Amino acid sequence: MSAIVLGHVPLSIIAIIFLPSLNVKGIAHIVLSALIYQGYQWFLFKSYSIGDFTKAYPICRRFGPLVAAFISMFFRCYI
Repeated sequence: MSAIVLGHVPLSIIAIIFLPSLNVKGIAHIVLSALIYQGYQWFLFKSYSIGDFTKAYPICRRFGPLVAAFISMFFRCYI
């Protein structure tokens, strides 16, 4: 799992160097998104280490899109 997450780092560094910079509001969204993603990865890792993989995998993989749908509904309605 660490290899997958850390595999994004080289491409991110290249994107930061060559793409135009964002405004402050865009950076805030990226930071918030990164924090939410890291929380998801942490909970995913913990559930794999605590529970049986055959039970934790389907629950965790279906929970992420559900949370993303609720967060986007919140932002669409209130922001």
